[in-house]
Amino acid sequence: MANVLFAAAYLGIDSCPIEGFTKDKVESILSDTYHLYDPEHFGVACMTALGYRGEAPHRDKRRRPLEESIIWK
Repeated sequence: MANVLFAAAYLGIDSCPIEGFTKDKVESILSDTYHLYDPEHFGVACMTALGYRGEAPHRDKRRRPLEESIIWK
């Protein structure tokens, strides 16, 4: 999945890994409805959403300085 996310970013495609889905329903749809894989030999561990953003982000994408994030004691 990491390779897919990196390749998508290189091509200018946004991506987001997805967890917390209902595994049984996803596997049922992929195997029974679309016949995409054999559930006896394979399973779904995670998913990835891919696409192009509709608009530019509304925030600056830089990190805050360390001094604003960490208090040293």
